[in-house]
Amino acid sequence: MHRYILLFLFLLIASPAHSNCTLNTFADSTLKQRLEEFQAGDSIHLQIQCTEISAGTHLITVDWIKNNSGIIRTDSDHFQILKTLPREFYFWFKLDKPGVLNRISSLSEYNTEMLGDWRVIVRIDDRQIGVLSFLYY
Repeated sequence: MHRYILLFLFLLIASPAHSNCTLNTFADSTLKQRLEEFQAGDSIHLQIQCTEISAGTHLITVDWIKNNSGIIRTDSDHFQILKTLPREFYFWFKLDKPGVLNRISSLSEYNTEMLGDWRVIVRIDDRQIGVLSFLYY
């Protein structure tokens, strides 16, 4: 019984603190204009702000998900925090143009299957810290 209590306390103490993380999407790397709708060809810049992350080595993961198609891309990065403090992270995504033959056959500059509703799911150490939706049209 005591072993389980100690394990539970260890997990609570060892779990990283991620209080009040916010996610925002922007049109460019200046991070001045927040957007939730993007045109094909736009870059989507994701800013993640966390007020507290505990000291230690962590892994942040961002899943870029096309709602009807599933995960299209996953970005991840290991980072180390020496003392608990606020931290910001940045990731970006751009809808690639299809190859020449696909553009000719579809008469579209972009893969239209990739247009529509998207969301990003952000995790630190496999714990979800935020979800944000956006439209790619």
